[in-house]
Amino acid sequence: MKSGVAIPNWRLHDLRRTVATRMAEMGVAPHIVEKLLNHQSGTLGGIAGIYNRFEYIEERKRALDAWSARLLKLVESRKPTGNVVALRG
Repeated sequence: MKSGVAIPNWRLHDLRRTVATRMAEMGVAPHIVEKLLNHQSGTLGGIAGIYNRFEYIEERKRALDAWSARLLKLVESRKPTGNVVALRG
């Protein structure tokens, strides 16, 4: 049984783009977003990528916590529609 709305040309990679875009919108520094996405280019590419080996663990954790809070706020603000199907594990 198929449900939901079809999104033409949608790819799983679109989630990465959405997260990167929205985290930037939230003020997360570009190099932190790149680390979260495991990118080796951009801000920490080239010489910076070679010499800067810092992992930014705490900064990444704060960014993910902020993203989680944003998602929870979005989900909790939605009114029940009565068409939600429980998933079984």
